[in-house]
Amino acid sequence: MANKNDKLVVAYFVNIPTATGAAQQLVAWDEADDEIKLGAVAVLGYDPRTDELKANEFGARETGKGALWGTAIGATLGLLTGGIALIPGLIIGAGTGAALGHLDHKEVVMTDAEQADMLQRVRHGAGAVAVMADDFETIPVATFLERLGGDVLDFTLPEETAAAVTSAAKAQLTAAEAVQETLAESIGDEELEERIVAAQLGEMSAEESAVVHSLAAVGALSAADAAGLQNAGIEQVSTFLARGATPQGRAELAAASGVPEAAILAAIREMDLMRINGVGTKYAALLVAAGVDSVGDLAMRHGGNLAQKLAEVNAREGLVENLPSAETLDGWIAQAQTLPQMIM
Repeated sequence: MANKNDKLVVAYFVNIPTATGAAQQLVAWDEADDEIKLGAVAVLGYDPRTDELKANEFGARETGKGALWGTAIGATLGLLTGGIALIPGLIIGAGTGAALGHLDHKEVVMTDAEQADMLQRVRHGAGAVAVMADDFETIPVATFLERLGGDVLDFTLPEETAAAVTSAAKAQLTAAEAVQETLAESIGDEELEERIVAAQLGEMSAEESAVVHSLAAVGALSAADAAGLQNAGIEQVSTFLARGATPQGRAELAAASGVPEAAILAAIREMDLMRINGVGTKYAALLVAAGVDSVGDLAMRHGGNLAQKLAEVNAREGLVENLPSAETLDGWIAQAQTLPQMIM
């Protein structure tokens, strides 16, 4: 059975802790039942400092095309709330083939009154559980949440909207996997291991240490920066890539981790360029040092001119041992022209 996850179920609870408990029970049910394959699950609350919705996302199983890395719900909620919610989520920009730029909340069938009701409820302390689900899962999910005390509504994403969100989520997932694979090749470096050991001020689990190792492989981040990001809740490189792709996300990460926003942006730029086959951590750092800010920027460059610029920068900073040829750069540029934009 196809698993579209093109329905959005929203259940309001009396407060955020109650909503969080309901979301955790829902995720546990999802994991225990092979017939249920939900997409992303998030708890919505209110940030009085910014008058915006905030979301805490729970991991979704990679079981169907709609359950893509938990990102589709961020895009869907952004569409639903018409700009009220600036939730880190889907980061593929408009004009990438995903066609998200022209969609608005009316195309996700939430009325202006329902939109206002959502913000009004959370302003008064309510928590909301938002779930991406398939058609056959809507009633079981609604029943489950109602039994826990939720006031449930559901919305249907029109086919065009669902296709756009799913397409963009797939592109982002592919990007994250490409970056993770590139970083994994750098983790065994002896110098990097020494940096990590120096940065670890306390005991870390194997999972926590792996995250720090991966993040510290990015040239723009020190090992202390990587540890700070991990302490701020970055549990995988893909999460950092998603949250750091937007200005708001970078500001929030800087505030939570103590890592300078400029360092976060430089690391995200390097990660973006690592989507190019053949561009590892050192070449990415060289490209950024030469003023290539993103895959989109690289797509507009000329191989010969860029080769000269990279040679000048490397002569000054000594970032790589072997410079890429103009022909290699032409290949990177061709790849960049086929990839979607990620950094905002």
